[in-house]
Amino acid sequence: MAPNNGRSLLKRIRDHYAELRPAERRLADLILNFPGEIAGYSATELAGMAETSNAAVSRFVQRIGLRTYDEMRRLSREGIDGGSPHFFLHPGDARGDGSAAAFYRDATIEALRRTFAAIGERDIDSLAAAVRTAPDVWIVGYRHAHFLAAWLHWQVCHVRPRVHLLPRAGSTYGEVLADAGEGDVVIAVALRRRARALGDVLAALRAAGARLALVGDLSLTDDYGAEWVFRCDTRTATAVDNHAAVLAAIQLILDRIIVRAGKDAAARFAGIDQLHEDLGELGG
Repeated sequence: MAPNNGRSLLKRIRDHYAELRPAERRLADLILNFPGEIAGYSATELAGMAETSNAAVSRFVQRIGLRTYDEMRRLSREGIDGGSPHFFLHPGDARGDGSAAAFYRDATIEALRRTFAAIGERDIDSLAAAVRTAPDVWIVGYRHAHFLAAWLHWQVCHVRPRVHLLPRAGSTYGEVLADAGEGDVVIAVALRRRARALGDVLAALRAAGARLALVGDLSLTDDYGAEWVFRCDTRTATAVDNHAAVLAAIQLILDRIIVRAGKDAAARFAGIDQLHEDLGELGG
């Protein structure tokens, strides 16, 4: 097997594109547009899709510095496992000839079913109890997980004080994490293609004495030392993950936090509503 040298499939093709022959360029164009396709096709099938020959496929593989077609397919699978939406694009429609709405509905229902079958209610209640008594609560999320973390942060702020969202605009981590302490609770939304900073931030919070909960997807193999781990099914046949199950799991956690907070949550809700009324902030 030729050494990978750390280069992705797409980088290999772009690096050698100028030296490709016309038949090889048709293969390159097909793969650059739909890089995940070759993981599921034989060399003969790929040649047919590009309207070229098996010999052209063999030459193309060698031209980009690989020895076998299987090695090229392995690089394609690595891209799929990495979660790039580019690798989930298809020449046709993933839903086939059926209704797009029905396709998404059925896929979402199945993802919810699989996710909630794996969630332990005792774990949810244990986390909610810890959030109720924690000195501070930290909600963490990067990239596409950030909007889910921000929503949870906004909601938990209605239930209790001293709730922090990370990353925080305009601040360094050292300035923010200096406030973390023993008994704090961290809820991190950790979806695939995770930012490298996530591990360092969670390690710093745990070193300060915080307890960690993770809400992730099925790609989550490193639990970062978390006490609570909730894995959600986000798999889809389309170019983007389905986050419905992640949001539903977060809503379940939030509901149990509110229930656990009891009268304290009710009093805080009432105080916020009174301020809304006094300030005339909300319309109908």
